[in-house]
Amino acid sequence: MEKFLTCYDYGTGGIWRYIIADSVQQILIKYPEVEVVDSIPKWMNQDVINKINDLAVNIEDNDNDFFNAIVAERK
Repeated sequence: MEKFLTCYDYGTGGIWRYIIADSVQQILIKYPEVEVVDSIPKWMNQDVINKINDLAVNIEDNDNDFFNAIVAERK
């Protein structure tokens, strides 16, 4: 499994997370609302990267608040 930097844009901002998954396709199939980014944005300093890294979630964690919030928005 690899770690992918993602952003969930909720309209007035975005939530950044590293998602641990087998592939980008696995993320986009399960959570099409999430954008997988190829590179770290220039505005993102090392402190922000470290915080996002600490919040990394496995795509198989169905009890995760981040994933649950995305699914709740679908309804």
